[in-house]
Amino acid sequence: MNQPATTLVVQPDDFIVSRHSHYLESRLRDALAVCVHDEQRELGGLMHLRLGVSSLSVPEFLEPTDTTLSSDLLLLETFCRRLRAEGARPARWHIRVFCHRDSAARDAAAATVLDLVQAYFAPSPRPVECRLMNHSLGVQVRLQVSTGQLWVQAAVAADRASLCPSDGNVSGLR
Repeated sequence: MNQPATTLVVQPDDFIVSRHSHYLESRLRDALAVCVHDEQRELGGLMHLRLGVSSLSVPEFLEPTDTTLSSDLLLLETFCRRLRAEGARPARWHIRVFCHRDSAARDAAAATVLDLVQAYFAPSPRPVECRLMNHSLGVQVRLQVSTGQLWVQAAVAADRASLCPSDGNVSGLR
């Protein structure tokens, strides 16, 4: 008897790599998700990176610094190293990046972190798909690890949340 697929939530500044029939999900708000899938090995992962820094003690959004960008680069390298350890081959990676920014004032932070991710994956033989989105409540990204199917939608209140398949196509979220 098949068990239902488990949904694993990827928290900000973290990642999950799996080769099982899991769903990996993240809610982006001033953040980006890097979704990687190797269809031949039926495995993949999702990494969630914040665009800037904010905390309870400092409520305003702070632009990324050299230190935070270095931490992002280290997390990205660790994520890719873990994918390779699971058997994923970089030449077969299908890489999709979804970036949510809350307002135009955060364009510089989005561009900085996106540039870092794109530069990291520049040697990849397959083009990296990038989408920049803006929605007042954020964006939800969900990846089915075994198939690479992706759902992306504007975030809604928790009592109304349901993800619809998009096959990677994001509509109405520009």
